[in-house]
Amino acid sequence: MLRSRVATRLTMALMATGTLVACIAVISFVRRGERSVAAAVRPAPRFKIAWQSNVGPLTWLSYSPNGEFFCAVMAKGDVSVYSSSGARHYTVRLPDVTSAVVTDDGRLLMAYSARDPSGSTLTFLDSAGRVYWTVKASGAIWAADVHGDAGRATFVAGTGEKYVYVIELGRHRKHYRRWRAAGAVTSAAIDPGGQEVTFATWQRSTIARATLRGRRLWEIEAQPASIQRIEALDSTDRILVCGAPNKPGVDGEFALLDQAGNTVTRGTISACENTRVLAAPNGRYVCLAQDRLIEHKGKSMREKHAVLLDSGGRTVIDKGSLFFQADPLLVTRDGAVLLAGAKNAVFGMSASGDLEVMAKVPARITRCVASRDRTRALIECSGGKLIMLAAPGR
Repeated sequence: MLRSRVATRLTMALMATGTLVACIAVISFVRRGERSVAAAVRPAPRFKIAWQSNVGPLTWLSYSPNGEFFCAVMAKGDVSVYSSSGARHYTVRLPDVTSAVVTDDGRLLMAYSARDPSGSTLTFLDSAGRVYWTVKASGAIWAADVHGDAGRATFVAGTGEKYVYVIELGRHRKHYRRWRAAGAVTSAAIDPGGQEVTFATWQRSTIARATLRGRRLWEIEAQPASIQRIEALDSTDRILVCGAPNKPGVDGEFALLDQAGNTVTRGTISACENTRVLAAPNGRYVCLAQDRLIEHKGKSMREKHAVLLDSGGRTVIDKGSLFFQADPLLVTRDGAVLLAGAKNAVFGMSASGDLEVMAKVPARITRCVASRDRTRALIECSGGKLIMLAAPGR
């Protein structure tokens, strides 16, 4: 706490004298939580650049559940599938498509136009990029996910007309069913076992879990003024739920739920701090990305912080200041954090706050998409360069 107070006083003094810029990137300040001593033995995450490529600006980027493949969508509707090695399997043009999900073996892909009432068609592509099947859904597509490989896959899609579609595809099978939800389906995720789907609805606002045939396993009420986002983690017993309010300037809430819908931990998504929530793949840690406003004598600046919480909601580490703008990208299962810092540097931060440079990227980071197990990260830089960071052995 003493170090934090010294940092604040020094910051204010520099802001008042106008000498702040010369000191940036020299010092960083860390506030450790109660568990910092135990966390000190955990090293920073080890990531390195596996490959990089000029792909151009992207509108969509997502991994397959196992991280072995990913799909990308360009502004004109060009849809591409890549392996994690960076090899491109195909590119096809699907006008008006904005989003896609791909199976673990890269053999099947579902493309769609997100939240577009005039474009509710689900288009399925095979391993060569040929149209395999199409399904006309009822209402705009708000959410999608996939589970499967070896030529068999289960896709889910949620629509604004309160439907969940479950599409099953195989070498000799094309089948779909749909069932009603309590409200517009804003988010959906298939559990790692592939037998259940957790989904969020709006108007009426709920979080629910059901079998693939639509039988409810549980359902809980959600904040009616927020749009809920579901993220299935690599662990089968944890689900991340984030609620973003419709009105600007209003705080939201995040929660980690167990597979029975019970709350493990919850916290606030601050509107004034532009909070983003990142979870470890096992749900044992949550990292909050925060932009804190510092004001003094009519002047104001933003500090980027990475706040690591344990599964009980206790602060493990709070990293960041005007001297080190800490922007978290992912959290590993042991609580280490990958951070974007100054001068296009990517740092690994241990759960005790120790930093190590992992890579230098060529331009400002505009997007980062992590694999579900958090061992790979796709980083898009301004100018259209795509970079894969990978942990050893990946």
